[in-house]
Parts: sequence; structure tokens; C-alpha cells
Amino acid sequence: FMFGVRPSRLALIGIGIVLVGLAAIGVAGSRTGGRSVIVGDLFFLATGLLWGLYPLLLQKWNVGAMTSTAIVSVLSLAYIPIYALALQPRIFAVDPWIALLHGLNQGLLNVILGLWLWGYGVKALGAAEAQRFPPLVPVVGTLLAIPVVGEWPPMLQALGVALIVGGLGLAAFSNLLRTRKA
Repeated sequence: FMFGVRPSRLALIGIGIVLVGLAAIGVAGSRTGGRSVIVGDLFFLATGLLWGLYPLLLQKWNVGAMTSTAIVSVLSLAYIPIYALALQPRIFAVDPWIALLHGLNQGLLNVILGLWLWGYGVKALGAAEAQRFPPLVPVVGTLLAIPVVGEWPPMLQALGVALIVGGLGLAAFSNLLRTRKA
């Protein structure tokens, strides 16, 4: 809506189905962990909202993928002293090799490479189209749990995965269906 894009009715239905699927995965995960899982889910929701805002701002400000990645990466460095000194577990109490591994994974792969690819995707596809991919994160995580740790999703979580994939499919192909009717 920020750019005058009006999704079709099918796209809005697809987005609604995705939201129901995300809620199903969240509810399925929060049944076993108590309050801390619900707090984690709320942080996950906040992160999702920020990921939703990021491509819109990239497109609005017309910032390139490399520039936006550099800005976010440098600004993220301000968090390191807080994490190192104030939060549990203290980074100096962790095995240095584990800290290095997480630094490379979270810093290099997830932040730098991930943001650069995300910015490139926004530039190539547009913000509205690129925003259809983040809901696949819990889907991929749920499906990866099967071969990696042998954990099969419970029924509600599996239903959430199916709803997300179906809703994204409906949203993605809604424009194709609309042009065929015309």
C-alpha cells in the first residue's frame, strides 16, 4: 500500500492464509515451552515486522544492496559491547572457537551475505514481490528439523507449513490468474 500497489483479492486471501499458518506454527511451538517460548515468539513477530519494513524502506529510499548492507552491518557493531559485557551468556565465558563460529555464521553469512542478497532481491523483484519469501523461514526450519535432528512436526505445525506454502502460492500466482481472466 505504501507504493500504491493494490493486491488482488486472491493475493490478500493468500496473505491471510500465510498469517494463519505462521500463527499455527507459533502456537504449536509455544505449547511446550511456557512463557519464555511466547516471549520468543513475540520477538520473532517483531523481527518479522522489521524484515517486512526493510525492503519497503530500501525501495522508498532507492538504496542499493551493497550500500544498505554496509550501513546495517556497521550500525550493528554498536551492539557488540552491550552483548559482550551486559547480557547472558557473557561472550568472554564462551569457548573462543564457538564464539568465532557464531560470529562468522551470524555476522558474515546471516547479516552481510543475507542482507546483500535480500537487498539485491528487492532491487530485482521489487519490495512487494520480495516480501513473499520471509514466511518461508519457519517452513524451511521446520522441514530441516526432519533430516537434521529427526524431529517430525506435530500436526498443528505441519498444518502451518501447508498453509504458508499454499497461501504463498495463491499470493504469488494471483497476478497470473488475474491476467488470464482478463
